[in-house]
Amino acid sequence: MYLKTDTQGISPTHERRTDFLRSLAFLAGFNSRPWVTLPDGRIPDVLLFRPADRGLFIGDAKDTETPGTRQTQARLLSYMHWYRAHLLHPLAQGIFAVCFGDCHQKNEWLRLIRFLSHEVCLTGLEFSEDRFASGLHVACCYRSMRAETFTQKLSTTLSPIQHPLSSGDAAGGVVSFGGF
Repeated sequence: MYLKTDTQGISPTHERRTDFLRSLAFLAGFNSRPWVTLPDGRIPDVLLFRPADRGLFIGDAKDTETPGTRQTQARLLSYMHWYRAHLLHPLAQGIFAVCFGDCHQKNEWLRLIRFLSHEVCLTGLEFSEDRFASGLHVACCYRSMRAETFTQKLSTTLSPIQHPLSSGDAAGGVVSFGGF
């Protein structure tokens, strides 16, 4: 079992990034938990469902882990297997996202997500990396059947918004999430 029972070792930075991913998921309409854990017992930092269109959001926040860490790669591969299982339904949609802090790692995180999706034979995905604020970068892959992208929806309803967790840096914390 992979239950997260010890939360004392989780840093405030990790919690901030987890909260940010959860906020992005809520903004995209993900609001219910499909399960307490993934079927293998693992628990990503954010696991939410959007019943209206079979959307699944799997998000993982990173503080000290890097894209080259084998343990991280193995855990994300496990998550990606379940993401693929969900997307086997032809109408299923979803986002697989990693939130990290070091802007110099953006290409490596995106490359890792591309590699993992390739390893589980996922096709028809879009990939994106966005900087929201200092220390809040998100690399993701997604599949959407929606005519209106998430970015378009935000720009027409909430444009621009300040994320309450942003640090107020030059980017201003404006949300634009990768075209979903």
